Amino acid sequence: MPKQKSSSKRLVYFFGDGRADGDATQKELLGGKGANLAEMCRLGMPVPAGFTITTEVCRSYFEHDQRYPARLWPEVRAALAKIERSTGKRFGAGPNPLLVSVRSGARVSMPGMMDTVLNLGLNEKTVLALAEISGNPRFAWDVYRRFVQMYADVVLGLKAESETDDDPFTAAREALKRKRRLKEDHELDTGDLEKLVAIYKKIVLEKTGKPFPEDPWQQLQRAIGSVFESWNSARAIAYRTMNHIPPSGERPATSWRWSSATSAPTRARASRSRATPRPASGVSTASTWPTRRARTSSPACARPSRWTCSRRSSRALEGSSRASRTLWSATTATCRTSSSRSNAVACGCCSAATASAPAWPPCASRPTWPARG
Repeated sequence: MPKQKSSSKRLVYFFGDGRADGDATQKELLGGKGANLAEMCRLGMPVPAGFTITTEVCRSYFEHDQRYPARLWPEVRAALAKIERSTGKRFGAGPNPLLVSVRSGARVSMPGMMDTVLNLGLNEKTVLALAEISGNPRFAWDVYRRFVQMYADVVLGLKAESETDDDPFTAAREALKRKRRLKEDHELDTGDLEKLVAIYKKIVLEKTGKPFPEDPWQQLQRAIGSVFESWNSARAIAYRTMNHIPPSGERPATSWRWSSATSAPTRARASRSRATPRPASGVSTASTWPTRRARTSSPACARPSRWTCSRRSSRALEGSSRASRTLWSATTATCRTSSSRSNAVACGCCSAATASAPAWPPCASRPTWPARG
């Protein structure tokens, strides 16, 4: 194993309160999201406080058999202390607990290819504090059971045994709904959600032989490692191959510049019924108001909200390169029609269409998209 070299370089870059250690020119070091979060903060935009762990740490992590530089955790603790001062919350402690999300990001966008862990810092004590401060115990326990499931999936690797099977947590939830004669998740009450958390933790103990971690600091450390590990997940490798992004196993001096940073951005508190914006960066850790992902019964359109209609999309894509059209197409899933002969894009959610790009069938339940200014 190569010996880790000591260095005076910063490993953790803080952003928040109108200042940032990094800027938009440091995408190779902070990843695209981390660098842009820092730049937005410098511009005075209301960016929740957080920090980014550099791509150099990711490189060192893989080069030294999944071992971190010795200086990393003291720098992470110092950055967390800054977040606590900025938010007035405490990580892993009540009565106003700080919850953070851990996100990934390379120098180029890899949408949905790497892992994320939300609401780190929840445990049996902080969930009670969250219930108290929110005034909604059901909300708090719902967030907690989602966190346990996400952490077990991403960090502990407890996934479905095959593509056709449910993961053990989904199976347990569906079994409880059948027992209670319920159809939808939102019909589960606070007591049901508390039972689910206990069932989920029992599954973790049975599958791993260890209890679910209650220590928020342990949760954070393991989540950061898992997000780094997702750089080598099957879907991330396939995405890099399709988009000609250098793989991590070839030409280390060059390819590691493409490795992931980890950002921990905080989330600003918003209306409890609405998910807050999700700042993303390398490995981001940030204070957050807990959110639950909204579900749609049968989403027929995955169009991003920044596009209001196909006409506007066509104008935005005029003169763009084939690569940028491909990237847009890759991020829109269902709602994409791009002609190799034309830059026009048509969407069934709109009445607009072009001769070279026939319209998609209209969405089953068309959402109201905000107008773009």
